[in-house]
Amino acid sequence: MTARSLRLAILVAAPVLTAGLSLLALTALNGGGAAKLGPMTLLELSAGYARPAEKLLATPVPSTSEAREAAELSRKALRQFPYDNSSWLRLAYASRLQNGALTDDAVALLRRSYEIAGVDIYAGVWRIGFILENSQSIPRDVRMSAKKEFEALWRDYHKRDELQQMAVAVRNPAGRLSGALWLNAAKASATK
Repeated sequence: MTARSLRLAILVAAPVLTAGLSLLALTALNGGGAAKLGPMTLLELSAGYARPAEKLLATPVPSTSEAREAAELSRKALRQFPYDNSSWLRLAYASRLQNGALTDDAVALLRRSYEIAGVDIYAGVWRIGFILENSQSIPRDVRMSAKKEFEALWRDYHKRDELQQMAVAVRNPAGRLSGALWLNAAKASATK
C-alpha cells in the first residue's frame, strides 16, 4: 500500500469512525448508561446513569424503591466518573430516604461532595438546603462547609433569590434558624 492510498483510506475511515462513535455515545447516554452489543458492553457514560437517577429522585416524595434504584445508578455513574458531585449528593439523599434519617455513611457522602467541590454552582443551593433540613445530624465541619458555600454563592448576585427562597423553605426549625442567621449575615455584609 502506498502512502497516498493509506492517506486516502484514513480520510475515508475517519468520518465513518467518528459518526459510529458518536452514535455509540448517544446510545449510551440515552440508553441507560451503556451501549451494548449483545452481552458485550461497548461504552459506558456517567451521564447516561446520572440522568435517570436524577429523574427518579425528582418527584416530591420518592419511594424507597426509587431511592434504591437511583442509588444504584449513581454508583454506576461514579464508577465511570468519580468526580460527579451530583451523584455523591444523590447517594446521600437516597440513603436518607431509605433509612428515614441521615446516617454516618450519608454524612461521609456529603463530606466527600465538599472535597470534590467546595462551592457547586449547580447543586450548591440544593446541598445547603439538604444540610439545613438535616441540621441535627450534620457535624460541625460539614455545617461550616455549607456556611462557606452559602457565603460564596451569595456573592453571585444571580444566586441570591434562590438562596433566600431555600432558606425560608427549610422546614427543620434548627436548620431554618441557621439559614436565617446565614442569610442575615450575608445581607449585612452586602450592604457594607
